[in-house]
Amino acid sequence: MKITQNLTPRADSTVPANSFACYPNFPALCESGAGCCCGSCSSCVCPPGPTGPAGPVGPPGPTGPGGGGGIVAPGLGAVVNADGTISVIDTATQHVVATYPLGGVGGMIASNPVSGLMYVTLPGQDAVAVFNPATGQVLATIPVGSDPRDIAVDAKNNRIYVLNGDGTYSVIDGATNLVIDTFAVPGGSGAVGVVYDPSTNQLFFSNAVTNTVYAVPASGPVTRAAEESIPVGAQPRKGAVNPCTSRVYIPNYGDGTLSVIDSAADTVVSTVMLGFRPVAVTVNANTNMVYTANEHGSVSVIDGATDTLVTTLFIGGEPTGISADTAHNLIYVSNSDGSTTIIDGSTNAVVAGLPTGPGNSVNIFDANTFACHGGGGGGVTGPTGPAGPQGPTGATGATGVGITGPTGPTGSTGVDGSTGATGPMGPTGSTGASITGPTGPEGPTGPIGPTGSGEGATGPEGPTGSDGSTGPTGPEGPTGSCII
Repeated sequence: MKITQNLTPRADSTVPANSFACYPNFPALCESGAGCCCGSCSSCVCPPGPTGPAGPVGPPGPTGPGGGGGIVAPGLGAVVNADGTISVIDTATQHVVATYPLGGVGGMIASNPVSGLMYVTLPGQDAVAVFNPATGQVLATIPVGSDPRDIAVDAKNNRIYVLNGDGTYSVIDGATNLVIDTFAVPGGSGAVGVVYDPSTNQLFFSNAVTNTVYAVPASGPVTRAAEESIPVGAQPRKGAVNPCTSRVYIPNYGDGTLSVIDSAADTVVSTVMLGFRPVAVTVNANTNMVYTANEHGSVSVIDGATDTLVTTLFIGGEPTGISADTAHNLIYVSNSDGSTTIIDGSTNAVVAGLPTGPGNSVNIFDANTFACHGGGGGGVTGPTGPAGPQGPTGATGATGVGITGPTGPTGSTGVDGSTGATGPMGPTGSTGASITGPTGPEGPTGPIGPTGSGEGATGPEGPTGSDGSTGPTGPEGPTGSCII
């Protein structure tokens, strides 16, 4: 062991001072006690010196490889046509890539930007088609309830919610393409639209009969909870959501208005007068602008920050659906005349028209679905890189002296609890034995009462007595003398 103390070598030692002592090969090179802790250089173990200063922290390990960014199908959209086909649109060039058969006439469409798949209702087949726009293939046809009317997607949990015409909604697991649950729709079979809000994890069903929107919490693989009833305008249609502001927009076809719902409170916070009957609505969450496709060829533009109507565009045709391309700030409107109109969201001007077919609905992949909730694109996180080498342990810092904070204010006295309920009546006790007490002493004679007033009445006459018997003959008297 190398000693850094100043040791005293033996006189005959050739080892210079301040060099080696207690070294296994030189057990007698030091004087007894001269720097050794035990007097025997061959067996002593010197105490450790003071801890040295902390060494520098080692460099961080290399960063692990990045995630794949999610399996998003960027720059694609689709229009469901009334002739049983679906037209795929390249949103970068605003051109139709190809048109493919669906295997049935499609109705409404929704997409999952994470899986890159689209889901189309097939009302005539009581089914939903799973469509891959990148390959043009129908991957599956999933049986659901009767006459499916609308569809919504929870991209984070890969759940697809299908509103059926029989008063139910089906829950599809996007990983297996199987229906995992079917529930009754709040409000019955009058529901015509459903939209999912990831910011509050709720489904919103529009009911055109009750003029009500029903909010139902959705939770991962299963959904069921008490619903909230939200009155809106007349004949509401399918809504749209801005997850960045937790606002749900419901177009009311019957009275030409747009109801704005705060999905955190499940209440209507504003109603926008449109002046036209809206048939569909979409939101660009990046710009917080809302667009309604209206009957007879118009589109209303609403500022989501102020809930005010900005302008109304007249595009011709008969709109059937509307969808926002948030990546390019373009709005796509499907029309029943076989065209799709493209509007520039920055100028509110029509910039193109595509020959797609008589559209029933339109949907554009939203690459910013998770811009506010969950990260943009849902990429998979790469593995953690290896840790860098650990630097030597630094010296222990001095123990800090804690300072007691001031005593908090005394809490207010709690209110008295309410009086508890009266307890049950106890059982009746047994009858006690009767005991006759001793006779008390005779009381004093009371005072003489007052003399009664008035003479008493004469009693009745007694009966006549019977004749007495003849008494005995008395003695004869003496003879009298004659007196002359």
